[in-house]
Amino acid sequence: MNLIFSVATIQLSRLTNRQSGQSQNTDCGLDLDEGLIKKPIDRRRFNLRLHSRSPFPLKSLTHARPTCTMTLMTTNVHDFAIEIEKTEDGYFVHAYGNPFGEARDFFVPPFSPEELEQFARLVADVTLENAALKALQQQTAREFGERLFRAIFRHNVLSSYHSSYQLAYQQRAQLRIRIQLPTTPEFMNLPWEYLYDPVRDEFLALSNHSPLVRYTNLMHRILPLPVETPLRMLVVIPSPDSYPTIHVERQWLNLLDTLDHLALVGKMKLERLQKPTLLDLQRRLRQGEFHILHFIGHARFDSQAQDGLLVFEDEMGRSRLVSGQHFGALLRDHYTLRLVSLNASAGTPVTTSNPYLAVATNLVQRALPAVVATQFATIPNAALAFANVFYSAIADRQPVDAAAIEARRAVQVEERGVAWGASTLIMRTPDGRLFEGQSAQLGHGANVTTNLTRNSQFVTR
Repeated sequence: MNLIFSVATIQLSRLTNRQSGQSQNTDCGLDLDEGLIKKPIDRRRFNLRLHSRSPFPLKSLTHARPTCTMTLMTTNVHDFAIEIEKTEDGYFVHAYGNPFGEARDFFVPPFSPEELEQFARLVADVTLENAALKALQQQTAREFGERLFRAIFRHNVLSSYHSSYQLAYQQRAQLRIRIQLPTTPEFMNLPWEYLYDPVRDEFLALSNHSPLVRYTNLMHRILPLPVETPLRMLVVIPSPDSYPTIHVERQWLNLLDTLDHLALVGKMKLERLQKPTLLDLQRRLRQGEFHILHFIGHARFDSQAQDGLLVFEDEMGRSRLVSGQHFGALLRDHYTLRLVSLNASAGTPVTTSNPYLAVATNLVQRALPAVVATQFATIPNAALAFANVFYSAIADRQPVDAAAIEARRAVQVEERGVAWGASTLIMRTPDGRLFEGQSAQLGHGANVTTNLTRNSQFVTR
């Protein structure tokens, strides 16, 4: 089926950050066809202003998908590594890899296990349209983030941080904060994504000036994968009988509706694994070349093995638990696979020992360049807003840490609570680059061949 697409232009704001020396230009187009008009656009969300040459009035733009190309220009990046070390004298914060040399200081965990559990349950509460709850979540996130910041950045570590930030500011550069916990996994479940600088009054995980990432420093460096063709994503959504039901078709169609603009312009192809068993996953990865694995499902934490367990299906539709070590061993030989996204489903218990983070850590240690894991299930709109912006940036070959920051900001706008901190990025690539090469671009007004069968396993446009 051949479709001729008319084009309207959306004028969006051009974001320029003069303090950090970054200029992010967002050029967006709107691909549409009168036959695809199905649902209204939220003008408040996209802040649309159509040019007079648009062939359609604003009220008729109902099934339109913005196609954006983001260009992030950074003159320089300084790293500031934070590692918590365990010694006979207790825990120490070790700051290194920054322009002002190493610094050490004592680290005293700022939270009790009970406080961490209460915080996890509070931020995971996704009660809709509850302004009082959202205000409490925001205040608590700032308080916990500031307590964690003051526990980490003390005395000479704080001085090194301020000096490094000032130098980066003067050089119009970024100061990337890298949290590394190679010998202290017990602190993996601290709320690092909510680390809050009280002087600058901002969460570091939302900052382009000093972005925060969880980093695994391994000797073997994985280089960006040259990819000239569209990125290929494999989506896995298990829903075994013995666990809370996941509406598989709804999850698949929501993700498809969110990302179909990337398929439309030839940047990404999505495929769903029809039988979400471990054997079928292994077989499909062996048969095809995939760059991204997107998992939506349940998980449990194995306190004995101190590892996460993803819940797959077996051949009979019952549950099969797969450890992070086993899953990592399965994926490590698939060289083209560069990104895994682990998404919690509604009904997943909220615990301080997060199984998705444990699995993510194992995957990165077993040669996966980057893993995004959710700490708790969020409302669908927030999860889809993250996926839309995150995968759009990845498809445009942006660094994965920059993509995560922009996606968290999109969730902050969509949800207006603290769900932006649910997504955790763990990576082992120093510069965050997963792919290199130009993403495919289809010219506006071109003839596009569309083969879309939503109930099938393969989608291409």
